[in-house]
Amino acid sequence: MIIGLVAVLAACSGEDRQIYDGDASTNQTLLRIENQSYDMRLEDGESASLEIKVLSSTHASHDRTFNVEYVDDNIEDGAVDYDFDHSVTIPANKYIGSFMVNVENSHLDGHNYNLKLEVTAPDSGDDIVLENNMTTINFKPNE
Repeated sequence: MIIGLVAVLAACSGEDRQIYDGDASTNQTLLRIENQSYDMRLEDGESASLEIKVLSSTHASHDRTFNVEYVDDNIEDGAVDYDFDHSVTIPANKYIGSFMVNVENSHLDGHNYNLKLEVTAPDSGDDIVLENNMTTINFKPNE
């Protein structure tokens, strides 16, 4: 029993597990959005919020902030009033950060609409590799 406990403790005390094997000479970090699409089911006139997680393959001793940019939507005027955080911060010594999409008022009238957002690396981000860094938020009537 003691040998088993020692083995478990030894396994937990090792270095961080590697989840991305990038270019070792540049110490690359993989950055991606957790899901490529999200569904927000909304009642007419409802307000709601959605947390979107951004994952990093590495952690750093300092906070890291990335831009969240609008890509496209197919929303008719007045159908969905939304806003979103225009940046996401991954806290020091963490692998995950998140940003919010907020709906203030929805009038879907039985239609589905979508919003596409993208996480981008800074211009000097040669050490950042983006993969699955775009997501689609689908606004759907609650049935």
